[in-house]
Amino acid sequence: MDKFVGEKTESILNRTSANVMLCHFRKPFISNKAIVVFAPPMCEAEFGFEYWLEKVIKLAQELSVPISFVVDTRSTSAIEAHLVEIKNSVPVTFKHYDDWDNLQGLKAFKDEESMFIFVSARNGEVSYRDSLDGVAKKLDRIYANENLVLVFPSRVENAHIDEYEDVEAAPIFRKISKEIGNMFNKG
Repeated sequence: MDKFVGEKTESILNRTSANVMLCHFRKPFISNKAIVVFAPPMCEAEFGFEYWLEKVIKLAQELSVPISFVVDTRSTSAIEAHLVEIKNSVPVTFKHYDDWDNLQGLKAFKDEESMFIFVSARNGEVSYRDSLDGVAKKLDRIYANENLVLVFPSRVENAHIDEYEDVEAAPIFRKISKEIGNMFNKG
C-alpha cells in the first residue's frame, strides 16, 4: 500500500468529494473468516457514513462472514441504528476502542484470518484527527500480510447503494473494443 498511497493519491483525495476505497489484497478472499472495521469517533457524522457502511455489509454478505466493528460508544449507537434501518442480516459485534490517537493499539485486534477495513477521514472533516496523517503507511506496518481496505468517506450528502442508477455497460464496452481494434489495425 505504501507504493500505492503517495502524492498522486493524496492529490486525488484532496480534489474529489466521492467515497474512495483503497484496497491492498495480499490473500485470497476465501481465507478471510471475518471482517474487522476500524471506525474512528465521529465517523457517523461524515456524509459518506451510510454508503461505506452499506458497502461493508454487502461485502460481508457476499463472503458470508461476520463483521466486528472497533468503535467508540457513540459510533456503536449510530451503526446499530443504521443496521436496524436497512434490516441487516449479517452477524455483527462491537469492540470498544477509545485511544484513536494511538493507532499502534489496534494491534490488539489483529487476526490473521480477518480482512481489515479502516475508515479514515480527509483533513478538515468532522472525524479527522492528526493520528490519521500517513495512516496508510502506519496500517501497512501493523497489517503487513493481511487484506486491507482504507476508506475515505464522501464529502457530499449520503446516498444509499440502491439510489445509484444502473449504467448501461454495453455501449462503453463496444467503444473500448473498437478503440483496441483500431490500435492493432494501425501499423
